[in-house]
Amino acid sequence: MINLLDVVRWTFRRSPSDIIRLYNSLSGVMVTATGGASLNFGLWSDDCVEPLLAQDNMARHFGRMADLDTASVGADVGCGRGGPAKIWQQLYPDFDIIGVDVNRRGLVEAKRLDLAVNALSTSLPLANNSMDRVLALESAQHFRPLSVFTNEAARVLKPGGILCMAIPVVGRQYHISRLGMLWLTWTSEHYNVSTIHEAIKASGLHIQYEEMVGPMVYLPMANYYMNNRDSLQERITATYPRYVESILYRSILDMRRASTQDVIEYMIIKCIKPSHERI
Repeated sequence: MINLLDVVRWTFRRSPSDIIRLYNSLSGVMVTATGGASLNFGLWSDDCVEPLLAQDNMARHFGRMADLDTASVGADVGCGRGGPAKIWQQLYPDFDIIGVDVNRRGLVEAKRLDLAVNALSTSLPLANNSMDRVLALESAQHFRPLSVFTNEAARVLKPGGILCMAIPVVGRQYHISRLGMLWLTWTSEHYNVSTIHEAIKASGLHIQYEEMVGPMVYLPMANYYMNNRDSLQERITATYPRYVESILYRSILDMRRASTQDVIEYMIIKCIKPSHERI
């Protein structure tokens, strides 16, 4: 049973143990709604008209952006249930994936990964210059401080290796008072683009490419939920109290509004470790 007061308390504190509790309490709602193991918002396009297809599309797009076809080994940091990693394993059979997550329960559910490691994103148990890729698909918003994670990514990447992140960020019109119900349900750090850029550059990595895809993430997902609320409500309330779905629906409405008002955005960013530097 989800206790709303606990959710508020964990959201305020956001320690690693609080994030685990939030994940364990709330992730099941998304799994119930979508029926899949991936927990990302998805990248919606004309041929991705429902959550599982959009989540699959996000993983595929992210894999192409990270050049996984030219990599041999990488770490999926904040891998959760391992949904995207399983897609990458199918697409890139020569790419060995090490799943890293602070949540032991998630790692148990992340079956069929090459290797699963229980560790903090800010203290990766990986050797210097050992990874071709470090991946964080919709997980880096939980890493605190972000600069410590990017330092760790730079340390473990081989020269020429790539760090790729897909991360919800705040927009140019952000203010906490404009979030509405997202104030409660956005259970992560509210990083802006400048903070992410500064963390990357301070770690010695070079930004190679970035894109803002908020309109392909928030709006179509919100529209899908609004158009299919009756069936989704029935599915969710079969397992969770009705107020959980009510809060989720209000959050979806506020997410849609915040996206159209440039209060929230979504960034996918690719960084490279210079070949001439050894970190």
